[in-house]
Amino acid sequence: MTQRKLRLEAGFSRSRRQIVAGSLALGAAVGLMPGAALAAQDKPPAKLQNLTPLWPPPQSSLAITPTPPLAALVLNKAAFGPRPGDAAAFAALGIDDDSRLLAWVDHQLNPGLADTEVDSRLAALAASAVPADVAAFDTLNKTAQQLWTEHARSSDWAVRNRPVWQMERLYLLRATYSEWQLREVLVDFWFNHFNVIGGEFPSHGLMPRYDEILRQHVFGNFGDLLNASAKSASMLYYLDNYVNTWPYPNENYAREVLELHTLGAIENYFGAVDPATVGSNSKGQRAGYTEIDVFEFAKALTGWGVSDNSYQSPDTGEFLFRATRHYSAWATAPLKILDLTITATNGEADVTDVLDYLAGHYGTARYIAWKLCVRLVGDDPDLGAETGRPKPESDRQATHHVPAPDDE
Repeated sequence: MTQRKLRLEAGFSRSRRQIVAGSLALGAAVGLMPGAALAAQDKPPAKLQNLTPLWPPPQSSLAITPTPPLAALVLNKAAFGPRPGDAAAFAALGIDDDSRLLAWVDHQLNPGLADTEVDSRLAALAASAVPADVAAFDTLNKTAQQLWTEHARSSDWAVRNRPVWQMERLYLLRATYSEWQLREVLVDFWFNHFNVIGGEFPSHGLMPRYDEILRQHVFGNFGDLLNASAKSASMLYYLDNYVNTWPYPNENYAREVLELHTLGAIENYFGAVDPATVGSNSKGQRAGYTEIDVFEFAKALTGWGVSDNSYQSPDTGEFLFRATRHYSAWATAPLKILDLTITATNGEADVTDVLDYLAGHYGTARYIAWKLCVRLVGDDPDLGAETGRPKPESDRQATHHVPAPDDE
Protein backbone atom coordinates (compact mmCIF):
# COMPACT_ATOMS: atom_id res chain seq x y z
CA MET A 1 0.00 0.00 0.00
CA THR A 2 1.45 3.37 -0.95
CA GLN A 3 2.27 6.04 1.59
CA ARG A 4 -0.20 8.37 -0.11
CA LYS A 5 -3.01 5.82 0.29
CA LEU A 6 -2.08 5.27 3.94
CA ARG A 7 -2.20 9.00 4.56
CA LEU A 8 -5.59 9.26 2.83
CA GLU A 9 -7.06 6.37 4.81
CA ALA A 10 -5.64 7.71 8.08
CA GLY A 11 -7.12 11.11 7.30
CA PHE A 12 -10.48 9.57 6.47
CA SER A 13 -10.46 7.55 9.71
CA ARG A 14 -9.66 10.62 11.77
CA SER A 15 -12.47 12.48 10.02
CA ARG A 16 -14.99 9.78 10.82
CA ARG A 17 -13.89 9.66 14.47
CA GLN A 18 -14.15 13.41 14.69
CA ILE A 19 -17.63 13.35 13.16
CA VAL A 20 -18.83 10.62 15.54
CA ALA A 21 -17.31 12.37 18.55
CA GLY A 22 -18.83 15.67 17.53
CA SER A 23 -22.24 14.05 17.02
CA LEU A 24 -22.16 12.40 20.44
CA ALA A 25 -21.17 15.66 22.08
CA LEU A 26 -23.98 17.52 20.36
CA GLY A 27 -26.42 14.74 21.22
CA ALA A 28 -25.50 15.02 24.88
CA ALA A 29 -25.82 18.78 24.71
CA VAL A 30 -29.43 18.65 23.59
CA GLY A 31 -30.35 15.67 25.73
CA LEU A 32 -30.25 12.92 23.10
CA MET A 33 -28.13 10.69 25.36
CA PRO A 34 -29.37 10.33 28.94
CA GLY A 35 -26.72 10.70 31.58
CA ALA A 36 -24.09 12.00 29.17
CA ALA A 37 -21.80 14.63 30.67
CA LEU A 38 -20.20 17.40 28.73
CA ALA A 39 -16.64 18.48 29.22
CA ALA A 40 -16.27 22.21 29.58
CA GLN A 41 -14.49 22.46 26.27
CA ASP A 42 -17.29 20.50 24.53
CA LYS A 43 -20.16 22.79 25.48
CA PRO A 44 -22.28 23.64 22.44
CA PRO A 45 -22.48 27.15 21.05
CA ALA A 46 -24.83 29.54 22.78
CA LYS A 47 -27.31 29.35 19.92
CA LEU A 48 -27.83 25.63 20.65
CA GLN A 49 -28.06 25.78 24.44
CA ASN A 50 -31.76 26.69 24.56
CA LEU A 51 -32.97 23.81 22.39
CA THR A 52 -35.66 21.59 23.87
CA PRO A 53 -34.13 18.25 24.93
CA LEU A 54 -35.34 15.16 23.08
CA TRP A 55 -34.69 12.96 26.09
CA PRO A 56 -36.67 12.09 28.02
CA PRO A 57 -39.46 12.26 25.45
CA PRO A 58 -42.09 14.90 26.17
CA GLN A 59 -45.34 13.62 27.63
CA SER A 60 -48.42 14.53 25.67
CA SER A 61 -51.19 16.22 27.56
CA LEU A 62 -53.75 15.33 24.93
CA ALA A 63 -56.45 12.83 25.79
CA ILE A 64 -57.05 9.76 23.64
CA THR A 65 -58.50 10.89 20.33
CA PRO A 66 -62.20 10.00 20.23
CA THR A 67 -63.57 7.86 17.43
CA PRO A 68 -64.61 10.08 14.51
CA PRO A 69 -68.31 10.28 13.62
CA LEU A 70 -69.56 7.43 11.46
CA ALA A 71 -70.08 9.83 8.55
CA ALA A 72 -66.36 10.65 8.54
CA LEU A 73 -65.40 6.97 8.64
CA VAL A 74 -67.78 5.96 5.84
CA LEU A 75 -67.02 8.89 3.57
CA ASN A 76 -63.26 8.39 3.94
CA LYS A 77 -63.26 4.62 3.46
CA ALA A 78 -66.19 3.86 1.15
CA ALA A 79 -65.97 7.18 -0.70
CA PHE A 80 -63.21 9.53 -1.80
CA GLY A 81 -63.66 11.76 1.23
CA PRO A 82 -66.46 14.11 2.31
CA ARG A 83 -67.28 17.17 0.26
CA PRO A 84 -69.02 20.20 1.76
CA GLY A 85 -72.47 19.08 2.86
CA ASP A 86 -71.83 15.33 2.60
CA ALA A 87 -71.57 14.74 6.36
CA ALA A 88 -74.81 16.63 7.00
CA ALA A 89 -76.55 14.69 4.22
CA PHE A 90 -75.37 11.44 5.76
CA ALA A 91 -76.66 12.49 9.20
CA ALA A 92 -80.08 13.20 7.70
CA LEU A 93 -80.46 9.65 6.37
CA GLY A 94 -81.77 8.15 9.65
CA ILE A 95 -82.31 8.45 13.36
CA ASP A 96 -79.16 6.53 14.33
CA ASP A 97 -75.88 5.34 12.83
CA ASP A 98 -77.22 1.91 11.88
CA SER A 99 -80.14 3.31 9.90
CA ARG A 100 -77.95 5.97 8.28
CA LEU A 101 -75.35 3.46 7.17
CA LEU A 102 -77.97 1.09 5.77
CA ALA A 103 -79.68 3.89 3.85
CA TRP A 104 -76.38 5.19 2.45
CA VAL A 105 -75.22 1.75 1.32
CA ASP A 106 -78.59 0.88 -0.23
CA HIS A 107 -78.53 4.13 -2.21
CA GLN A 108 -74.95 3.63 -3.36
CA LEU A 109 -75.51 0.04 -4.43
CA ASN A 110 -78.21 1.13 -6.88
CA PRO A 111 -76.63 3.89 -8.96
CA GLY A 112 -78.75 5.57 -11.59
CA LEU A 113 -77.77 6.05 -15.20
CA ALA A 114 -77.25 9.76 -14.68
CA ASP A 115 -74.40 11.26 -12.69
CA THR A 116 -75.48 14.87 -12.71
CA GLU A 117 -72.38 16.72 -11.53
CA VAL A 118 -69.99 14.66 -13.65
CA ASP A 119 -72.24 14.84 -16.73
CA SER A 120 -72.67 18.61 -16.42
CA ARG A 121 -68.94 19.19 -16.21
CA LEU A 122 -68.27 17.00 -19.22
CA ALA A 123 -70.89 18.93 -21.16
CA ALA A 124 -69.40 22.26 -20.08
CA LEU A 125 -65.95 21.15 -21.21
CA ALA A 126 -67.29 20.08 -24.58
CA ALA A 127 -68.97 23.47 -25.07
CA SER A 128 -66.04 25.54 -23.81
CA ALA A 129 -63.38 27.40 -25.74
CA VAL A 130 -60.70 25.08 -24.41
CA PRO A 131 -58.87 23.43 -27.35
CA ALA A 132 -60.47 20.18 -28.40
CA ASP A 133 -57.33 18.12 -27.87
CA VAL A 134 -57.35 19.20 -24.21
CA ALA A 135 -61.04 19.16 -23.32
CA ALA A 136 -62.44 16.48 -25.58
CA PHE A 137 -63.38 13.03 -24.33
CA ASP A 138 -63.82 11.74 -27.84
CA THR A 139 -62.33 8.27 -27.29
CA LEU A 140 -64.62 7.16 -24.45
CA ASN A 141 -67.36 5.65 -26.61
CA LYS A 142 -65.20 4.08 -29.30
CA THR A 143 -65.37 0.32 -29.72
CA ALA A 144 -62.48 -1.88 -28.71
CA GLN A 145 -61.59 -2.44 -32.36
CA GLN A 146 -61.66 1.30 -33.11
CA LEU A 147 -59.40 2.00 -30.12
CA TRP A 148 -57.02 -0.75 -31.22
CA THR A 149 -56.80 0.45 -34.82
CA GLU A 150 -56.96 4.22 -34.36
CA HIS A 151 -54.99 4.57 -31.12
CA ALA A 152 -53.16 1.49 -29.84
CA ARG A 153 -51.64 0.88 -33.29
CA SER A 154 -51.03 4.54 -34.11
CA SER A 155 -47.49 5.65 -34.89
CA ASP A 156 -48.23 9.03 -33.28
CA TRP A 157 -47.29 9.01 -29.58
CA ALA A 158 -49.97 11.53 -28.58
CA VAL A 159 -52.68 9.67 -30.50
CA ARG A 160 -51.67 6.37 -28.89
CA ASN A 161 -51.89 7.82 -25.41
CA ARG A 162 -54.97 10.00 -25.86
CA PRO A 163 -57.43 7.38 -24.53
CA VAL A 164 -55.52 6.80 -21.29
CA TRP A 165 -55.01 10.54 -20.77
CA GLN A 166 -58.74 11.08 -21.15
CA MET A 167 -59.49 8.26 -18.72
CA GLU A 168 -57.11 9.78 -16.15
CA ARG A 169 -59.00 13.09 -16.30
CA LEU A 170 -62.37 11.36 -16.18
CA TYR A 171 -61.22 9.27 -13.20
CA LEU A 172 -60.43 12.44 -11.24
CA LEU A 173 -63.74 14.03 -12.23
CA ARG A 174 -65.69 10.99 -11.07
CA ALA A 175 -63.76 10.61 -7.82
CA THR A 176 -64.36 14.28 -7.00
CA TYR A 177 -67.90 14.91 -8.19
CA SER A 178 -69.72 11.61 -8.68
CA GLU A 179 -72.84 11.00 -6.61
CA TRP A 180 -72.05 7.29 -6.77
CA GLN A 181 -68.95 7.30 -4.60
CA LEU A 182 -69.05 3.65 -3.60
CA ARG A 183 -69.10 2.61 -7.26
CA GLU A 184 -66.10 4.80 -8.01
CA VAL A 185 -64.20 3.44 -5.00
CA LEU A 186 -64.92 -0.13 -6.08
CA VAL A 187 -63.95 0.54 -9.70
CA ASP A 188 -60.66 1.81 -8.29
CA PHE A 189 -60.44 -1.27 -6.06
CA TRP A 190 -60.99 -3.69 -8.95
CA PHE A 191 -58.62 -1.77 -11.21
CA ASN A 192 -55.90 -2.23 -8.62
CA HIS A 193 -56.86 -5.88 -8.16
CA PHE A 194 -56.83 -6.57 -11.92
CA ASN A 195 -54.05 -4.11 -12.55
CA VAL A 196 -52.68 -3.21 -15.97
CA ILE A 197 -50.23 -0.42 -16.84
CA GLY A 198 -51.80 2.48 -18.74
CA GLY A 199 -48.52 3.58 -20.28
CA GLU A 200 -47.87 0.28 -22.05
CA PHE A 201 -49.12 -1.21 -25.32
CA PRO A 202 -51.97 -1.79 -25.85
CA SER A 203 -53.48 -0.49 -22.59
CA HIS A 204 -52.78 3.14 -23.43
CA GLY A 205 -55.09 2.86 -26.43
CA LEU A 206 -57.70 0.50 -24.92
CA MET A 207 -58.19 1.99 -21.45
CA PRO A 208 -61.81 3.15 -22.00
CA ARG A 209 -62.87 -0.41 -22.77
CA TYR A 210 -60.90 -1.88 -19.85
CA ASP A 211 -62.64 0.61 -17.56
CA GLU A 212 -65.94 -0.49 -19.09
CA ILE A 213 -65.22 -4.14 -18.21
CA LEU A 214 -64.74 -3.19 -14.56
CA ARG A 215 -67.88 -1.04 -14.47
CA GLN A 216 -70.04 -3.71 -16.06
CA HIS A 217 -69.20 -6.13 -13.27
CA VAL A 218 -68.44 -3.84 -10.31
CA PHE A 219 -71.56 -4.97 -8.40
CA GLY A 220 -71.95 -8.28 -10.21
CA ASN A 221 -70.53 -11.77 -10.03
CA PHE A 222 -66.80 -12.05 -9.32
CA GLY A 223 -66.41 -15.01 -11.69
CA ASP A 224 -67.82 -12.98 -14.56
CA LEU A 225 -65.36 -10.18 -13.86
CA LEU A 226 -62.45 -12.64 -13.66
CA ASN A 227 -63.39 -14.20 -17.01
CA ALA A 228 -63.90 -10.82 -18.67
CA SER A 229 -60.51 -9.50 -17.58
CA ALA A 230 -58.89 -12.76 -18.71
CA LYS A 231 -60.03 -12.11 -22.29
CA SER A 232 -59.01 -8.45 -22.48
CA ALA A 233 -56.07 -7.55 -24.69
CA SER A 234 -54.81 -5.19 -21.98
CA MET A 235 -54.49 -8.03 -19.46
CA LEU A 236 -53.19 -10.60 -21.93
CA TYR A 237 -50.42 -8.27 -23.06
CA TYR A 238 -49.57 -6.93 -19.62
CA LEU A 239 -49.05 -10.42 -18.17
CA ASP A 240 -47.59 -11.93 -21.34
CA ASN A 241 -50.20 -14.58 -22.05
CA TYR A 242 -50.40 -13.40 -25.66
CA VAL A 243 -47.07 -15.20 -26.14
CA ASN A 244 -48.01 -18.24 -24.03
CA THR A 245 -47.92 -21.03 -26.60
CA TRP A 246 -47.02 -24.68 -26.50
CA PRO A 247 -44.28 -25.94 -26.51
CA TYR A 248 -42.94 -22.57 -25.28
CA PRO A 249 -45.20 -21.71 -22.33
CA ASN A 250 -45.09 -18.45 -20.38
CA GLU A 251 -46.28 -18.81 -16.79
CA ASN A 252 -46.64 -15.11 -15.91
CA TYR A 253 -50.42 -14.78 -16.24
CA ALA A 254 -51.13 -18.17 -14.69
CA ARG A 255 -49.09 -17.22 -11.63
CA GLU A 256 -50.74 -13.82 -11.26
CA VAL A 257 -54.25 -15.27 -11.55
CA LEU A 258 -53.45 -17.52 -8.59
CA GLU A 259 -51.31 -15.12 -6.55
CA LEU A 260 -53.17 -11.86 -7.14
CA HIS A 261 -56.57 -12.34 -8.76
CA THR A 262 -58.02 -15.33 -6.89
CA LEU A 263 -56.43 -17.32 -4.04
CA GLY A 264 -53.73 -14.82 -3.15
CA ALA A 265 -50.23 -15.48 -1.87
CA ILE A 266 -50.95 -15.19 1.85
CA GLU A 267 -52.70 -18.23 3.31
CA ASN A 268 -53.36 -20.30 0.17
CA TYR A 269 -49.89 -20.62 -1.35
CA PHE A 270 -47.87 -23.69 -0.32
CA GLY A 271 -44.76 -23.19 -2.43
CA ALA A 272 -42.65 -25.85 -4.11
CA VAL A 273 -44.12 -28.93 -2.45
CA ASP A 274 -45.85 -32.07 -3.66
CA PRO A 275 -49.52 -31.12 -4.25
CA ALA A 276 -50.51 -34.41 -2.64
CA THR A 277 -49.21 -33.11 0.69
CA VAL A 278 -51.59 -30.13 0.71
CA GLY A 279 -54.63 -30.77 2.87
CA SER A 280 -58.23 -29.69 2.46
CA ASN A 281 -60.10 -26.64 3.72
CA SER A 282 -63.38 -26.73 5.63
CA LYS A 283 -65.29 -27.03 2.34
CA GLY A 284 -63.47 -30.15 1.26
CA GLN A 285 -61.48 -28.28 -1.40
CA ARG A 286 -57.72 -28.43 -1.76
CA ALA A 287 -56.53 -25.82 0.75
CA GLY A 288 -54.24 -24.03 -1.70
CA TYR A 289 -51.93 -24.20 -4.68
CA THR A 290 -48.30 -25.10 -5.30
CA GLU A 291 -45.71 -24.36 -7.95
CA ILE A 292 -46.92 -27.46 -9.81
CA ASP A 293 -50.40 -25.92 -10.06
CA VAL A 294 -48.89 -22.75 -11.54
CA PHE A 295 -47.09 -24.73 -14.23
CA GLU A 296 -50.13 -26.86 -15.01
CA PHE A 297 -52.37 -23.81 -15.28
CA ALA A 298 -49.85 -22.17 -17.62
CA LYS A 299 -50.19 -25.20 -19.89
CA ALA A 300 -53.98 -24.86 -19.90
CA LEU A 301 -53.61 -21.18 -20.84
CA THR A 302 -51.48 -21.85 -23.92
CA GLY A 303 -53.10 -20.52 -27.08
CA TRP A 304 -55.19 -18.03 -25.07
CA GLY A 305 -54.27 -14.77 -26.74
CA VAL A 306 -55.06 -11.77 -28.96
CA SER A 307 -55.84 -11.37 -32.65
CA ASP A 308 -52.86 -9.11 -33.31
CA ASN A 309 -51.53 -10.02 -36.75
CA SER A 310 -49.38 -12.83 -35.37
CA TYR A 311 -49.71 -16.40 -36.63
CA GLN A 312 -51.66 -15.03 -39.62
CA SER A 313 -54.47 -13.63 -37.47
CA PRO A 314 -56.28 -10.39 -38.34
CA ASP A 315 -55.08 -7.30 -36.52
CA THR A 316 -58.21 -6.44 -34.50
CA GLY A 317 -57.14 -6.62 -30.87
CA GLU A 318 -59.96 -9.03 -30.07
CA PHE A 319 -59.59 -12.14 -27.94
CA LEU A 320 -58.46 -15.18 -29.91
CA PHE A 321 -57.96 -18.79 -28.86
CA ARG A 322 -55.35 -20.49 -31.05
CA ALA A 323 -56.08 -24.21 -30.93
CA THR A 324 -52.89 -25.05 -32.81
CA ARG A 325 -50.86 -23.34 -30.08
CA HIS A 326 -52.70 -25.04 -27.22
CA TYR A 327 -51.17 -27.80 -25.15
CA SER A 328 -53.71 -30.32 -26.46
CA ALA A 329 -52.36 -29.97 -30.01
CA TRP A 330 -49.05 -31.40 -28.87
CA ALA A 331 -49.71 -33.64 -25.87
CA THR A 332 -52.49 -35.78 -24.45
CA ALA A 333 -51.58 -36.13 -20.75
CA PRO A 334 -54.30 -34.61 -18.51
CA LEU A 335 -53.57 -31.51 -16.46
CA LYS A 336 -54.11 -31.53 -12.69
CA ILE A 337 -54.86 -28.09 -11.20
CA LEU A 338 -55.87 -28.19 -7.53
CA ASP A 339 -59.05 -30.32 -7.45
CA LEU A 340 -59.57 -30.23 -11.23
CA THR A 341 -58.42 -32.77 -13.77
CA ILE A 342 -58.36 -31.19 -17.22
CA THR A 343 -58.34 -33.58 -20.14
CA ALA A 344 -56.64 -30.95 -22.31
CA THR A 345 -59.09 -31.67 -25.11
CA ASN A 346 -61.65 -28.93 -24.47
CA GLY A 347 -59.64 -26.04 -25.90
CA GLU A 348 -60.87 -22.69 -24.62
CA ALA A 349 -63.03 -24.40 -21.96
CA ASP A 350 -59.87 -25.70 -20.30
CA VAL A 351 -59.27 -22.15 -19.11
CA THR A 352 -62.83 -21.11 -18.29
CA ASP A 353 -63.29 -24.28 -16.22
CA VAL A 354 -60.25 -23.37 -14.13
CA LEU A 355 -61.28 -19.72 -13.78
CA ASP A 356 -64.79 -20.72 -12.67
CA TYR A 357 -63.35 -23.15 -10.14
CA LEU A 358 -60.97 -20.54 -8.74
CA ALA A 359 -63.74 -17.94 -8.52
CA GLY A 360 -65.80 -20.35 -6.40
CA HIS A 361 -62.96 -21.51 -4.17
CA TYR A 362 -63.36 -20.72 -0.48
CA GLY A 363 -59.79 -19.45 -0.31
CA THR A 364 -60.63 -16.89 -3.01
CA ALA A 365 -63.70 -15.76 -1.06
CA ARG A 366 -61.61 -15.20 2.08
CA TYR A 367 -58.86 -13.38 0.19
CA ILE A 368 -61.26 -11.07 -1.66
CA ALA A 369 -63.28 -10.46 1.53
CA TRP A 370 -60.09 -9.52 3.36
CA LYS A 371 -59.08 -7.04 0.64
CA LEU A 372 -62.57 -5.50 0.55
CA CYS A 373 -62.58 -5.13 4.33
CA VAL A 374 -59.20 -3.39 4.26
CA ARG A 375 -60.45 -0.94 1.64
CA LEU A 376 -63.95 -0.31 3.01
CA VAL A 377 -63.80 -0.98 6.75
CA GLY A 378 -60.41 -0.94 8.45
CA ASP A 379 -56.71 -1.52 7.90
CA ASP A 380 -56.41 -4.73 9.93
CA PRO A 381 -59.59 -6.80 9.62
CA ASP A 382 -59.85 -10.10 11.45
CA LEU A 383 -61.60 -12.68 9.28
CA GLY A 384 -61.17 -15.26 12.00
CA ALA A 385 -61.20 -18.97 11.39
CA GLU A 386 -63.18 -20.56 8.59
CA THR A 387 -66.84 -20.34 9.54
CA GLY A 388 -68.84 -21.77 6.68
CA ARG A 389 -70.59 -18.51 5.80
CA PRO A 390 -72.46 -18.99 2.50
CA LYS A 391 -70.62 -17.50 -0.46
CA PRO A 392 -72.44 -14.37 -1.68
CA GLU A 393 -73.79 -14.60 -5.19
CA SER A 394 -72.46 -11.17 -6.12
CA ASP A 395 -70.11 -8.43 -5.06
CA ARG A 396 -73.20 -6.32 -4.34
CA GLN A 397 -74.21 -8.75 -1.57
CA ALA A 398 -70.66 -8.97 -0.25
CA THR A 399 -70.43 -5.18 -0.02
CA HIS A 400 -73.82 -4.86 1.66
CA HIS A 401 -72.99 -7.35 4.40
CA VAL A 402 -70.32 -5.99 6.72
CA PRO A 403 -70.02 -8.58 9.51
CA ALA A 404 -70.20 -7.48 13.10
CA PRO A 405 -67.48 -8.78 15.45
CA ASP A 406 -69.78 -11.50 16.82
CA ASP A 407 -71.29 -12.40 13.44
CA GLU A 408 -70.86 -16.11 12.83
